[in-house]
Amino acid sequence: MFAMQNAAIAFYFKYYIGKEDSVQLFNVIGTIALIVALPFSKPLARRFGNKNVFIGSSLISGVFLYFALPAWRKGHYHHLYVEYPCKMAYAPAVPLLWTMIADSADYSEWKSGRRATGLYFSAATFAQKAGWGIGAA
Repeated sequence: MFAMQNAAIAFYFKYYIGKEDSVQLFNVIGTIALIVALPFSKPLARRFGNKNVFIGSSLISGVFLYFALPAWRKGHYHHLYVEYPCKMAYAPAVPLLWTMIADSADYSEWKSGRRATGLYFSAATFAQKAGWGIGAA
């Protein structure tokens, strides 16, 4: 989702809105929104569980993005700032993804007696980079 958005946002600001200089400010504020929300990951995971928080934050950010798209199509660029709650909603999923991969590796070791942590993380990193490449394309 974010790879596709980041690939398209510069073109959107330049050719559709005509304010190419606003891209940097948009990205900086979005990154700040993400950083502000990251500390809530651990308390939410303790209360609701890693999987539930990951799924919930992904769904909520998807809903925010879904409702922002009609405004983008109509050229109301001020509605782009719905993006910030989207990033804040997605923030807990970022560290929880890697936590759940580590938990999977630990579970696999417990069940099979073989440690394959490197394989788990390398496969996840490969999938992430492939997704970024496909999304950006």
